[in-house]
Amino acid sequence: MLNVALARQRRKEMGLSLAELGGLVGVDASTLYRWESGEFEPRSIDKLRDWARVLSVPVADLLAEPENEAVSG
Repeated sequence: MLNVALARQRRKEMGLSLAELGGLVGVDASTLYRWESGEFEPRSIDKLRDWARVLSVPVADLLAEPENEAVSG
């Protein structure tokens, strides 16, 4: 599961629309919408890396479970 809240937050902080970010990552805005909604995840590690690079976050942060959804043990 991806930390989609982080991805959405970073995109908004950067002032980018889905279409603008999609152009930088190399995917359609509809694809990014599906990633941000958690409906789908990037199919390739390269697209995940591109997404993280454009958002200026480590790939590991996108792969990390959001803190508010972490299961306590």
